Amino acid sequence: MLRSRLPATHAAKLLGLLLSLTTTPARADWPTSPTVNLPVCTAANNQISPVLVTDLKGGAIIAWADGRGASFDVYAQHVTSAGNVDGTWPLDGVALCTAPGTQGAPCIVSDAAGGAIVAWTDLRSGTGSDIYAQHLLASGAIDAAWPVNGLPICTASGNQQNAVAIADGAGRAVIVWQDFRAGTQSDVFAQHVRASGIVDPLWPVNGLAACSVVANKTRPRLAPSGNSGVLVVWTDSRSDSSGDVYCQRLLLTGSADPSWPANGVAVCVAPNTQDLPEIAPDSSGGALIVWEDKRNGVDFD
Repeated sequence: MLRSRLPATHAAKLLGLLLSLTTTPARADWPTSPTVNLPVCTAANNQISPVLVTDLKGGAIIAWADGRGASFDVYAQHVTSAGNVDGTWPLDGVALCTAPGTQGAPCIVSDAAGGAIVAWTDLRSGTGSDIYAQHLLASGAIDAAWPVNGLPICTASGNQQNAVAIADGAGRAVIVWQDFRAGTQSDVFAQHVRASGIVDPLWPVNGLAACSVVANKTRPRLAPSGNSGVLVVWTDSRSDSSGDVYCQRLLLTGSADPSWPANGVAVCVAPNTQDLPEIAPDSSGGALIVWEDKRNGVDFD
């Protein structure tokens, strides 16, 4: 019988490798059953309106409106790429805003450093809804440079609501919303937020109007337009009370692009209703826009 024997040092190394393979903790994977899923927050009462953005590492930061308190507030949580709720963050999420009154309908964008900027509709004033935002660091801490309970983005008269946002690629964000400062007619306004926790002083206080024509303008959406601007699309009733689709380019310097029509370019003014536009950037500073369309007078296409 032929036998061989490893040198003692090699045998010890092999034993160590075998032990390491058998004692390494199993990696937690995302649940694969559609009846199980990953619980992000199970605090008391309702958690609604979730939104999420990448953490730049294969995971996500999730924000939502949370009813665990006396009224709805805004919370966030980090989920790792391995399918775990981040144990270094507070259980059931970190509070972004617990100001009096209701905070809800959050939107979220990446800060380009693993954290996020979150904006929401805020009723703390008691006289109408405003738009506020907060910066959440990748560590799960609230950026100390930003105001506690959020930075006021717009506190104009009337209601401001339904905010959406995009990152500008430099840790800042452009936020747009539906605005009722003119009364029953709603307009579309935008504001630029700097990473330092201030509203961009180059932009008008309480926001830049994407369009000043007398008409009802609803459901704004955003896309980046090169390194110098953003494209805003909305549903517009100026020529058809049932709605058309218009678009405007806003410069990051705080004005509408002077090379564009003053009140936006008509994307679609076909008969009957055009509504619920969505927009995505192309590779040359423009965008692709889609919408629901009832020009046939019967069904939406």
